[in-house]
Amino acid sequence: MVELFSPFLLAIIMPIVCNPVTAEDILQETFIQVYRSLPRYRGGSFKHWLARIATNKAIDWKRKRRQSLETMVEYPEQVGGPGLNPGSSVEDEVIHKETLANLLSLC
Repeated sequence: MVELFSPFLLAIIMPIVCNPVTAEDILQETFIQVYRSLPRYRGGSFKHWLARIATNKAIDWKRKRRQSLETMVEYPEQVGGPGLNPGSSVEDEVIHKETLANLLSLC
C-alpha cells in the first residue's frame, strides 16, 4: 500500500508544505493515521479517503507552523527568536516586525 500510494499522496502534500523533507514526514504520519483509522473506514473510494487524510495532515502542519511563526512575530523574546535590543529605536522595531510579517506571509 505504501509503495502504491506514496507518489500520489506526495503530489498532494508537497504543494501545501513546499518542503520535501516535511512532505516525507507528513506522508509517514498519514500512513500511521490510515493504519489506526482502518476500522472506521466506511467504504467508498479508498484513494479519496487516503487523499483526505494526507490533506488534513498537511493542513494541520501548516496551521501549527503558522501559529508558531505568529508567536515569533508577536513575542520574539519569549520564544527565543531574534528579538531586538532593549535600546532599539521604534523604527528598528517596526522594520523588525514588518520583516517577520513578510516572512510569515511567505509560508
